[in-house]
Amino acid sequence: MIGKLKSFTLKVIAGINIVAVIAMMISGYSSHFHPQDYSTISILGLLFPFFVIVNLFFLLFWVIFKLKGILIPVIGLLLCLPPIRDYLPLNFQQAPPDGSLKVISYNVYLFAPWDVKKDEPNPILEYLHNSDADIICLQEAETNEMGSNKLRQAMSIYPYRDSTKMENASEVMMLFSKHPIIAKKRIKYTSTGNMSMAYLLNIDSDTVIVINNHLETNSISMEDREDFNQITKGKMDNKSTVDKTKILLKKMAKAAKKRAPQIEAISQFLDEYRGKSAIVCGDFNDTPISYTHHTISKHLTDCFVASGNGLGFTYIRNGMHARIDYIFCSKDWQPYGCMVDKSVSISDHYPVVCWLKKRGKP
Repeated sequence: MIGKLKSFTLKVIAGINIVAVIAMMISGYSSHFHPQDYSTISILGLLFPFFVIVNLFFLLFWVIFKLKGILIPVIGLLLCLPPIRDYLPLNFQQAPPDGSLKVISYNVYLFAPWDVKKDEPNPILEYLHNSDADIICLQEAETNEMGSNKLRQAMSIYPYRDSTKMENASEVMMLFSKHPIIAKKRIKYTSTGNMSMAYLLNIDSDTVIVINNHLETNSISMEDREDFNQITKGKMDNKSTVDKTKILLKKMAKAAKKRAPQIEAISQFLDEYRGKSAIVCGDFNDTPISYTHHTISKHLTDCFVASGNGLGFTYIRNGMHARIDYIFCSKDWQPYGCMVDKSVSISDHYPVVCWLKKRGKP
Protein backbone atom coordinates (compact mmCIF):
# COMPACT_ATOMS: atom_id res chain seq x y z
CA MET A 1 0.00 0.00 0.00
CA ILE A 2 2.77 2.44 0.96
CA GLY A 3 4.67 1.54 -2.21
CA LYS A 4 1.62 2.24 -4.38
CA LEU A 5 1.03 5.58 -2.63
CA LYS A 6 4.66 6.56 -3.16
CA SER A 7 4.48 5.56 -6.82
CA PHE A 8 1.27 7.56 -7.30
CA THR A 9 2.75 10.60 -5.53
CA LEU A 10 5.86 10.51 -7.73
CA LYS A 11 3.68 10.29 -10.85
CA VAL A 12 1.71 13.35 -9.74
CA ILE A 13 4.94 15.25 -9.07
CA ALA A 14 6.26 14.18 -12.47
CA GLY A 15 3.09 15.56 -14.06
CA ILE A 16 3.53 18.86 -12.26
CA ASN A 17 7.17 18.93 -13.38
CA ILE A 18 6.11 18.41 -17.01
CA VAL A 19 3.71 21.36 -16.68
CA ALA A 20 6.56 23.44 -15.22
CA VAL A 21 8.80 22.49 -18.17
CA ILE A 22 6.09 23.50 -20.66
CA ALA A 23 5.60 26.81 -18.83
CA MET A 24 9.37 27.40 -18.89
CA MET A 25 9.51 26.74 -22.63
CA ILE A 26 6.55 29.01 -23.41
CA SER A 27 8.02 31.85 -21.35
CA GLY A 28 11.53 31.23 -22.69
CA TYR A 29 10.40 31.42 -26.30
CA SER A 30 7.71 34.06 -25.78
CA SER A 31 10.04 36.47 -27.60
CA HIS A 32 8.95 34.82 -30.87
CA PHE A 33 5.34 36.00 -30.41
CA HIS A 34 4.41 39.41 -31.80
CA PRO A 35 3.13 41.69 -29.01
CA GLN A 36 0.40 43.17 -31.19
CA ASP A 37 -1.09 39.73 -31.84
CA TYR A 38 -0.20 37.94 -28.61
CA SER A 39 0.26 40.69 -26.05
CA THR A 40 -0.08 38.47 -22.97
CA ILE A 41 2.15 35.67 -24.23
CA SER A 42 4.79 38.14 -25.46
CA ILE A 43 5.52 39.38 -21.94
CA LEU A 44 5.73 35.94 -20.32
CA GLY A 45 9.50 36.21 -20.63
CA LEU A 46 9.30 38.18 -17.39
CA LEU A 47 8.46 34.89 -15.65
CA PHE A 48 11.21 32.87 -17.33
CA PRO A 49 13.74 33.05 -14.45
CA PHE A 50 11.02 31.92 -12.03
CA PHE A 51 10.26 28.80 -14.11
CA VAL A 52 13.98 28.04 -14.49
CA ILE A 53 14.37 28.11 -10.69
CA VAL A 54 11.29 25.91 -10.27
CA ASN A 55 12.77 23.31 -12.62
CA LEU A 56 16.10 23.45 -10.83
CA PHE A 57 14.26 22.61 -7.61
CA PHE A 58 12.59 19.70 -9.40
CA LEU A 59 16.04 18.57 -10.55
CA LEU A 60 17.22 18.51 -6.94
CA PHE A 61 14.05 16.68 -5.89
CA TRP A 62 14.60 13.89 -8.44
CA VAL A 63 18.25 13.54 -7.49
CA ILE A 64 17.15 12.88 -3.90
CA PHE A 65 14.04 10.76 -4.43
CA LYS A 66 14.18 9.11 -7.88
CA LEU A 67 17.17 9.63 -10.12
CA LYS A 68 15.33 8.57 -13.27
CA GLY A 69 13.01 11.55 -12.89
CA ILE A 70 15.82 14.04 -13.59
CA LEU A 71 15.21 13.45 -17.30
CA ILE A 72 12.15 15.72 -17.13
CA PRO A 73 13.86 18.93 -15.88
CA VAL A 74 17.15 18.14 -17.67
CA ILE A 75 15.45 17.82 -21.08
CA GLY A 76 13.46 21.00 -20.37
CA LEU A 77 16.56 22.96 -19.35
CA LEU A 78 18.51 21.72 -22.39
CA LEU A 79 15.68 22.80 -24.71
CA CYS A 80 15.78 26.22 -23.04
CA LEU A 81 19.54 26.75 -23.27
CA PRO A 82 19.25 29.60 -25.85
CA PRO A 83 16.98 31.79 -23.68
CA ILE A 84 18.95 30.80 -20.56
CA ARG A 85 22.14 32.05 -22.24
CA ASP A 86 20.39 35.27 -23.29
CA TYR A 87 19.28 35.84 -19.71
CA LEU A 88 22.36 34.58 -17.88
CA PRO A 89 25.45 34.45 -20.12
CA LEU A 90 28.71 32.95 -18.90
CA ASN A 91 31.94 33.63 -20.78
CA PHE A 92 35.67 33.28 -20.31
CA GLN A 93 37.01 36.79 -19.79
CA GLN A 94 39.59 38.08 -22.25
CA ALA A 95 41.41 41.38 -21.95
CA PRO A 96 40.49 43.78 -24.77
CA PRO A 97 43.34 43.80 -27.33
CA ASP A 98 45.18 46.99 -28.26
CA GLY A 99 43.25 49.16 -30.64
CA SER A 100 39.85 48.15 -29.26
CA LEU A 101 37.02 50.66 -29.36
CA LYS A 102 35.47 51.48 -25.98
CA VAL A 103 31.72 52.10 -26.13
CA ILE A 104 29.38 53.30 -23.37
CA SER A 105 25.59 53.38 -23.39
CA TYR A 106 24.00 55.19 -20.48
CA ASN A 107 20.54 56.46 -19.54
CA VAL A 108 21.65 59.38 -17.37
CA TYR A 109 18.21 60.28 -15.97
CA LEU A 110 18.65 64.02 -16.70
CA PHE A 111 22.04 63.72 -14.87
CA ALA A 112 20.09 63.55 -11.57
CA PRO A 113 21.19 67.03 -10.36
CA TRP A 114 18.71 66.89 -7.46
CA ASP A 115 20.96 64.27 -5.85
CA VAL A 116 24.10 66.41 -6.13
CA LYS A 117 25.04 69.06 -3.59
CA LYS A 118 25.44 72.55 -5.04
CA ASP A 119 29.21 72.82 -4.75
CA GLU A 120 30.03 69.19 -5.60
CA PRO A 121 30.83 67.84 -9.07
CA ASN A 122 28.20 65.74 -10.81
CA PRO A 123 29.22 62.04 -10.50
CA ILE A 124 27.81 61.21 -13.95
CA LEU A 125 29.83 63.94 -15.64
CA GLU A 126 32.95 62.87 -13.75
CA TYR A 127 32.39 59.27 -14.78
CA LEU A 128 31.93 60.15 -18.45
CA HIS A 129 34.89 62.55 -18.44
CA ASN A 130 37.20 59.93 -16.93
CA SER A 131 35.89 56.98 -18.96
CA ASP A 132 38.24 57.43 -21.93
CA ALA A 133 35.49 55.95 -24.10
CA ASP A 134 35.67 56.30 -27.87
CA ILE A 135 31.89 56.47 -28.30
CA ILE A 136 29.30 57.47 -25.70
CA CYS A 137 25.56 57.18 -26.31
CA LEU A 138 23.35 58.94 -23.75
CA GLN A 139 19.60 58.77 -23.25
CA GLU A 140 17.43 61.10 -21.13
CA ALA A 141 20.25 63.64 -21.42
CA GLU A 142 18.24 66.83 -21.01
CA THR A 143 20.33 69.39 -19.09
CA ASN A 144 17.85 72.12 -18.11
CA GLU A 145 18.02 71.35 -14.38
CA MET A 146 21.77 70.76 -14.28
CA GLY A 147 22.85 73.42 -16.76
CA SER A 148 24.43 72.85 -20.18
CA ASN A 149 27.69 74.62 -19.23
CA LYS A 150 28.65 71.82 -16.85
CA LEU A 151 28.14 69.24 -19.57
CA ARG A 152 30.03 71.32 -22.12
CA GLN A 153 33.03 71.69 -19.80
CA ALA A 154 33.10 68.02 -18.76
CA MET A 155 32.80 66.70 -22.31
CA SER A 156 35.06 69.22 -24.07
CA ILE A 157 37.56 66.38 -24.56
CA TYR A 158 35.28 64.99 -27.29
CA PRO A 159 35.80 66.76 -30.63
CA TYR A 160 32.65 65.29 -32.20
CA ARG A 161 29.24 65.44 -30.59
CA ASP A 162 25.55 65.66 -31.34
CA SER A 163 22.48 66.49 -29.29
CA THR A 164 18.95 65.89 -30.55
CA LYS A 165 15.82 66.95 -28.69
CA MET A 166 12.47 65.41 -29.45
CA GLU A 167 9.79 67.86 -30.48
CA ASN A 168 7.21 68.61 -27.76
CA ALA A 169 8.94 66.24 -25.32
CA SER A 170 11.78 66.31 -22.81
CA GLU A 171 13.76 63.48 -24.42
CA VAL A 172 17.30 64.45 -25.44
CA MET A 173 19.68 61.97 -27.06
CA MET A 174 23.42 62.68 -27.13
CA LEU A 175 26.40 61.20 -28.90
CA PHE A 176 30.02 61.92 -27.99
CA SER A 177 32.74 60.55 -30.22
CA LYS A 178 36.48 60.63 -30.81
CA HIS A 179 35.73 59.85 -34.45
CA PRO A 180 34.17 62.18 -37.02
CA ILE A 181 30.40 62.21 -37.46
CA ILE A 182 29.71 62.09 -41.21
CA ALA A 183 25.90 62.24 -41.13
CA LYS A 184 22.89 61.64 -38.92
CA LYS A 185 19.30 60.60 -39.43
CA ARG A 186 16.35 60.04 -37.15
CA ILE A 187 14.70 56.64 -37.51
CA LYS A 188 10.99 57.40 -37.79
CA TYR A 189 8.40 55.59 -35.70
CA THR A 190 5.40 56.58 -33.61
CA SER A 191 6.13 57.72 -30.06
CA THR A 192 5.24 60.67 -27.88
CA GLY A 193 8.48 60.67 -25.92
CA ASN A 194 11.04 58.25 -27.31
CA MET A 195 13.28 58.12 -30.37
CA SER A 196 16.23 56.57 -32.19
CA MET A 197 19.07 58.45 -33.86
CA ALA A 198 21.35 56.88 -36.47
CA TYR A 199 24.83 58.24 -37.25
CA LEU A 200 27.53 57.51 -39.75
CA LEU A 201 30.97 57.68 -38.13
CA ASN A 202 34.36 57.57 -39.80
CA ILE A 203 36.36 55.10 -37.72
CA ASP A 204 39.85 54.32 -39.02
CA SER A 205 38.80 55.13 -42.60
CA ASP A 206 35.78 52.82 -42.26
CA THR A 207 32.15 53.98 -42.20
CA VAL A 208 30.33 52.64 -39.15
CA ILE A 209 26.62 53.02 -38.36
CA VAL A 210 25.98 53.95 -34.73
CA ILE A 211 22.36 53.97 -33.52
CA ASN A 212 21.38 55.48 -30.18
CA ASN A 213 17.95 54.35 -28.93
CA HIS A 214 15.45 55.01 -26.21
CA LEU A 215 12.42 52.83 -26.87
CA GLU A 216 8.94 53.08 -25.42
CA THR A 217 8.86 53.20 -21.64
CA ASN A 218 6.61 50.84 -19.68
CA SER A 219 4.81 53.86 -18.17
CA ILE A 220 5.20 52.43 -14.68
CA SER A 221 4.61 55.22 -12.18
CA MET A 222 6.42 55.69 -8.87
CA GLU A 223 3.27 54.40 -7.18
CA ASP A 224 3.37 51.26 -9.37
CA ARG A 225 7.02 50.73 -8.48
CA GLU A 226 6.33 51.07 -4.78
CA ASP A 227 3.42 48.62 -5.11
CA PHE A 228 5.75 46.17 -6.85
CA ASN A 229 8.28 46.63 -4.08
CA GLN A 230 5.61 45.81 -1.49
CA ILE A 231 4.58 42.73 -3.48
CA THR A 232 8.15 41.39 -3.67
CA LYS A 233 8.51 41.89 0.08
CA GLY A 234 5.22 40.08 0.78
CA LYS A 235 3.74 43.12 2.47
CA MET A 236 0.51 43.19 0.46
CA ASP A 237 -2.57 41.01 0.94
CA ASN A 238 -3.46 38.41 -1.69
CA LYS A 239 -6.30 40.32 -3.36
CA SER A 240 -4.27 43.53 -3.63
CA THR A 241 -1.30 41.56 -4.95
CA VAL A 242 -3.42 40.03 -7.71
CA ASP A 243 -5.06 43.36 -8.60
CA LYS A 244 -1.78 45.31 -8.67
CA THR A 245 -0.03 42.56 -10.65
CA LYS A 246 -2.79 42.66 -13.28
CA ILE A 247 -2.38 46.44 -13.60
CA LEU A 248 1.40 46.15 -13.99
CA LEU A 249 1.15 43.37 -16.58
CA LYS A 250 -1.48 45.30 -18.53
CA LYS A 251 0.79 48.35 -18.67
CA MET A 252 3.75 46.27 -19.74
CA ALA A 253 1.75 44.49 -22.45
CA LYS A 254 0.55 47.85 -23.76
CA ALA A 255 4.12 49.18 -23.86
CA ALA A 256 5.34 46.00 -25.61
CA LYS A 257 2.76 46.64 -28.36
CA LYS A 258 4.16 50.14 -28.86
CA ARG A 259 7.78 48.94 -28.88
CA ALA A 260 7.13 46.30 -31.55
CA PRO A 261 6.84 48.74 -34.52
CA GLN A 262 9.71 50.79 -33.08
CA ILE A 263 12.17 47.88 -33.06
CA GLU A 264 10.85 46.85 -36.48
CA ALA A 265 11.67 50.33 -37.80
CA ILE A 266 15.23 49.95 -36.48
CA SER A 267 15.40 46.46 -37.99
CA GLN A 268 14.24 47.81 -41.36
CA PHE A 269 16.85 50.57 -41.20
CA LEU A 270 19.55 47.97 -40.58
CA ASP A 271 18.20 45.95 -43.50
CA GLU A 272 18.73 48.96 -45.75
CA TYR A 273 22.38 49.01 -44.68
CA ARG A 274 22.86 45.24 -44.70
CA GLY A 275 26.53 44.33 -44.75
CA LYS A 276 27.60 47.65 -43.22
CA SER A 277 29.43 47.81 -39.92
CA ALA A 278 27.05 48.72 -37.08
CA ILE A 279 26.98 49.46 -33.35
CA VAL A 280 23.56 49.82 -31.72
CA CYS A 281 23.16 51.14 -28.16
CA GLY A 282 20.52 52.34 -25.81
CA ASP A 283 17.74 51.89 -23.32
CA PHE A 284 15.38 49.41 -24.98
CA ASN A 285 13.04 49.14 -21.97
CA ASP A 286 12.76 45.40 -22.57
CA THR A 287 14.37 42.28 -21.13
CA PRO A 288 16.60 39.73 -22.90
CA ILE A 289 13.55 37.46 -23.26
CA SER A 290 11.41 39.80 -25.36
CA TYR A 291 10.26 40.44 -28.91
CA THR A 292 12.44 43.56 -28.89
CA HIS A 293 15.63 41.66 -28.07
CA HIS A 294 14.76 38.77 -30.41
CA THR A 295 14.14 41.12 -33.34
CA ILE A 296 17.39 43.11 -33.04
CA SER A 297 19.37 39.92 -32.38
CA LYS A 298 18.47 38.66 -35.85
CA HIS A 299 20.81 41.35 -37.21
CA LEU A 300 23.33 41.92 -34.44
CA THR A 301 25.25 40.36 -31.57
CA ASP A 302 24.28 41.22 -28.00
CA CYS A 303 27.70 42.19 -26.65
CA PHE A 304 26.80 41.23 -23.08
CA VAL A 305 25.66 37.76 -24.13
CA ALA A 306 28.83 37.34 -26.21
CA SER A 307 31.36 38.63 -23.67
CA GLY A 308 29.68 39.42 -20.35
CA ASN A 309 28.82 37.37 -17.27
CA GLY A 310 25.86 37.09 -14.96
CA LEU A 311 22.47 38.72 -14.91
CA GLY A 312 23.78 42.17 -15.80
CA PHE A 313 20.86 44.12 -14.37
CA THR A 314 21.03 47.70 -15.64
CA TYR A 315 17.92 48.87 -13.78
CA ILE A 316 17.52 48.20 -10.06
CA ARG A 317 14.87 50.26 -8.32
CA ASN A 318 11.96 49.55 -5.94
CA GLY A 319 12.42 45.80 -6.12
CA MET A 320 12.57 45.81 -9.93
CA HIS A 321 15.67 44.15 -11.37
CA ALA A 322 16.11 44.00 -15.15
CA ARG A 323 18.63 44.19 -17.97
CA ILE A 324 17.03 46.68 -20.35
CA ASP A 325 20.10 48.62 -21.60
CA TYR A 326 22.25 47.09 -24.33
CA ILE A 327 25.13 47.38 -26.74
CA PHE A 328 24.82 45.36 -29.94
CA CYS A 329 27.31 45.05 -32.79
CA SER A 330 27.50 43.60 -36.30
CA LYS A 331 29.40 40.40 -36.99
CA ASP A 332 32.56 42.22 -38.12
CA TRP A 333 33.18 43.30 -34.51
CA GLN A 334 34.46 41.07 -31.71
CA PRO A 335 33.10 42.18 -28.30
CA TYR A 336 35.29 42.04 -25.20
CA GLY A 337 34.48 42.45 -21.52
CA CYS A 338 30.95 43.83 -21.83
CA MET A 339 29.85 44.84 -18.35
CA VAL A 340 27.33 46.81 -16.33
CA ASP A 341 29.37 49.40 -14.47
CA LYS A 342 27.99 49.87 -10.97
CA SER A 343 30.69 52.28 -9.90
CA VAL A 344 28.29 55.15 -10.61
CA SER A 345 24.75 54.84 -9.26
CA ILE A 346 23.21 58.31 -9.25
CA SER A 347 20.96 57.58 -12.25
CA ASP A 348 18.16 55.01 -12.09
CA HIS A 349 20.16 53.06 -14.71
CA TYR A 350 23.72 51.77 -14.74
CA PRO A 351 25.94 52.34 -17.77
CA VAL A 352 26.78 49.46 -20.11
CA VAL A 353 30.43 49.33 -21.21
CA CYS A 354 32.01 47.22 -23.94
CA TRP A 355 35.22 47.03 -25.95
CA LEU A 356 34.97 46.20 -29.65
CA LYS A 357 37.74 45.08 -31.97
CA LYS A 358 37.35 44.78 -35.73
CA ARG A 359 37.77 41.16 -36.77
CA GLY A 360 40.76 40.51 -38.98
CA LYS A 361 42.53 43.73 -38.03
CA PRO A 362 45.87 43.61 -36.15
